[in-house]
Amino acid sequence: MDPNWVSGIIDGEGNFSIQTGASSNPSGYKFTTMFKVTQKAHSKRILLDLQRFFGCGSISIDNRESDTLKYGIYNRENLRDKLIPHLDRYPLMTSKQMDYEDFKRVLTMLFKEEDKTIQGSKTILALKAGMNKGRSFEDRWRHCRQKEDRLRNLHPAWVQAFMDGEGCFYFDLPEKGRANATFELTQNTHDIQVLEAIRNFFGVGYLTPKFDIFNLEESKLARTPARVKINQDKVIMNFVDKYPMLTRKQLDYIDWKTLIQLKAKGFHLDTERRKIMIAIKNNMNAKRDS
Repeated sequence: MDPNWVSGIIDGEGNFSIQTGASSNPSGYKFTTMFKVTQKAHSKRILLDLQRFFGCGSISIDNRESDTLKYGIYNRENLRDKLIPHLDRYPLMTSKQMDYEDFKRVLTMLFKEEDKTIQGSKTILALKAGMNKGRSFEDRWRHCRQKEDRLRNLHPAWVQAFMDGEGCFYFDLPEKGRANATFELTQNTHDIQVLEAIRNFFGVGYLTPKFDIFNLEESKLARTPARVKINQDKVIMNFVDKYPMLTRKQLDYIDWKTLIQLKAKGFHLDTERRKIMIAIKNNMNAKRDS
């Protein structure tokens, strides 16, 4: 697997967490570290690919949903020797990089047994509290603004994986009016710089909602989530034909591409032929049988 793809899917579907428990050591705390990537069961294949790539970890049912699987690395040595070197060499592009950096710092402290001291435990608890949902909008937004130079050089394999994790293929087929195909990527507004970088990568598309993405206050006031929409279908087809989706989303792309081809033949203008397009559209995305 391309290592840039691995970082891309982690950016879209990965999670770093610190869990606490009771301990008899002087600090009174026991800490466990976990990294995971989740996918619906029908896309188990990429979890197996990740397991082979890192050469460690396990795949199990995610506690949140019965039809969701997770690839997890729990062993500290494997986290230190397999995951950390990869992400240091191929860093994340979203503000999730901040969670990774705190996760890495905690892992380093655990190997030094600093968690067994009262001060060390306080530091770990503070880092844990500021990760994931505990991190402020402002911090995430500023992180992405500061990484603009890096975001100008997205690797195609990273884009491929991020599209697989966060993208969606839409086809609007109104009874009256123009049929239209769009591809969309969604992110929280604090990471809108990432969407702008993807828009620049393709050289087409637009961001919604419209506001000054370089202004923190406007970004905070904008409704979420933010999206980059691309309706130049040939640009997306050229890319995905070269870098196909590795999850079931590839089926949505194939149907999306078919609808575009049928539109070019005028199927959307004929009552009977239009039914064929409707049937295809009604089996895409969340409507597809698992």
